[in-house]
Amino acid sequence: LCLAAKSVANSLTMSLLLRNQTGLIFSLLLISMSYSYPIDCIECIPESELPAPTSEYSISTFIITIYEHFICAPIIWKWALFYMIVWFIAKYIFEYYYYPSLIIQHYGIQSSLIRANIKLNPSNRSAIAANKFISFLAALLTVIRCAQYIYNPQSNWNNNDIWNSIYIPAPKQILDLLDSFLGYFVYDTIYLLCYKRKFLFLLHHMVVPIGTIGVKSFGYGCHLGLPIFVTADATTILLNLMWFAQDRVKYINFGIDTNNKVNNSKNKLILENNLTFWKLMTTIIQLIFGISFLYLRLGQLSYLCIPWVINVVNAPHCNLFYKAIAVTGNAALLGAGYIWSIHVMQIMYKSFKKLTTGNDKNNNNKSLNKPSSKYKSFKIYDSHNVNNVCTNTKICELDEQKTKQN
Repeated sequence: LCLAAKSVANSLTMSLLLRNQTGLIFSLLLISMSYSYPIDCIECIPESELPAPTSEYSISTFIITIYEHFICAPIIWKWALFYMIVWFIAKYIFEYYYYPSLIIQHYGIQSSLIRANIKLNPSNRSAIAANKFISFLAALLTVIRCAQYIYNPQSNWNNNDIWNSIYIPAPKQILDLLDSFLGYFVYDTIYLLCYKRKFLFLLHHMVVPIGTIGVKSFGYGCHLGLPIFVTADATTILLNLMWFAQDRVKYINFGIDTNNKVNNSKNKLILENNLTFWKLMTTIIQLIFGISFLYLRLGQLSYLCIPWVINVVNAPHCNLFYKAIAVTGNAALLGAGYIWSIHVMQIMYKSFKKLTTGNDKNNNNKSLNKPSSKYKSFKIYDSHNVNNVCTNTKICELDEQKTKQN
């Protein structure tokens, strides 16, 4: 099984990464790596002291593992409770302060019209906005706390030990950080069950905690969790900022439509200027998000996960269950990143097209709005006058025919 997994991983790596020069360098790095016990690793425990792999598997042991490392982990529930409290506070602020004052009053949108819209109603929109804020806050805290641990001299962090962490016992600080990250998944799962109820998101929120709990219960290989969470949450920060910019665009468009109905040209001009600014901000954030996503999710995650998985498969003290979790979990993580990258590149293409063609469109619209000198003296009649003219001409024609007959 170990040899088969190693050969499959190497063949997949070669086929995926030999397409360009960067892939060639990375694939050569993977081939040149040694996947046996790292002799030069200072933090690794001696090879003779490695624990023997357990060969007994049952549903009861899985339930006990979930109970010990998830249900009985107080840090998980403390952070989940913290995010829930912040969500309720943020929802109240968005519903009664943010949307009424900064959106409705500032853009001149009537309260009755905005509340009649189901999607833009502040009572409904505030729950989504609060959840996006919690996602942004959790991602920001994750990046900051992981960076603090990695760059702390007392942690003895060594980037070279990430791939060899399967031979390094996990310190308590890393286990506590992983528990705090699971607290967000508990909160977000409760939110999804109460509001969205989307199966794919719930499946994602089940796979990640099970993989994290599996690594925690084994006690080895936990160092890789920190750079993985940093890589994933760095793009989540930009994703949530992009959502708030797009949210502002939706309300401005709604304000322009309402001002068109009441013929408020002054407020409409202000809204159009704001719309141009927020659309530009959305486009810039989309481009930054796309570049960072492609670099982090395609390059960085592959660079981190593939050598680590191969080390796990070749580690003599890892049991079959742990190897299965490592292979399937990382395959799902990398596969989702590869699939999402196609959609991200499409967004980047549209955003880049907007930036390059936006000025030309604006100039064309301005030239179209200017009246031509040919038609300056052209008189426009309303429908009532046109009907009168038509009826008068018909009467004249009838009179002429009668005179000819006479």
